[in-house]
Amino acid sequence: PIQVGAAAGLRASGSFLADTVSEYSNRAHVVSTRLSDFMCHVVKPEAGASVWARLPESYDGDAESFVQTLVLEEGVVILPGIVFGNSYRRYFRISLVQPELVLSECLDRIGKVLDQARAQKKCLQESDSSHSS
Repeated sequence: PIQVGAAAGLRASGSFLADTVSEYSNRAHVVSTRLSDFMCHVVKPEAGASVWARLPESYDGDAESFVQTLVLEEGVVILPGIVFGNSYRRYFRISLVQPELVLSECLDRIGKVLDQARAQKKCLQESDSSHSS
């Protein structure tokens, strides 16, 4: 019964479905582009409500530690890929259900964490090379 009502609502709503698909597609584009700018490997989804990305090589930890840092330091909650198995330990998933403005703020914070990790790694490498000289 509820499915019949939902189907009727979608048919009667005119452009609701097309507008929603377009909005999610725009959000996926924004998220994919920004994550690619951070050197994450992203395959833009053809459909769906989330974007998957692999951490950049500059990030030494796994997605679980990355997500923990995001939650504790930046207040951003995303899903570590490890919940889908060990093959996804360097992947994370971002839901597209928030408005673009919220997603952009979250992406700024994700970029901040990745930049800090990259700077820390560079500093450690420079320190190691100066000690070995």
